[in-house]
Amino acid sequence: MIDEITPPHRVRARKQHRCSWCGKLIETGEEHTVSTNVGDGIYNWRECDRCAPYVGQMMRMPDKFYFDSGIDAWTSEGFDEFMREEYPATWEVWNDENR
Repeated sequence: MIDEITPPHRVRARKQHRCSWCGKLIETGEEHTVSTNVGDGIYNWRECDRCAPYVGQMMRMPDKFYFDSGIDAWTSEGFDEFMREEYPATWEVWNDENR
């Protein structure tokens, strides 16, 4: 199970990071959402702004297979599956940009 230590909040990146959902490079100075969580260890989960509307849509589907009931959490793998199924053209463009 994943527990939230710090709830999602907006920050400005002080260094480069990767979006935890899509893998996009979050540039220094770019605003994004971050939360701190604990599962197997403590980690920060970062969300770029382009993912936010898609993540919101995915999370309104808790009965779909995108939710990992084994760890009681949404995962980047579930997001990948959601995007490939619901928005394949967008996901393909994003993956090309991330290479």
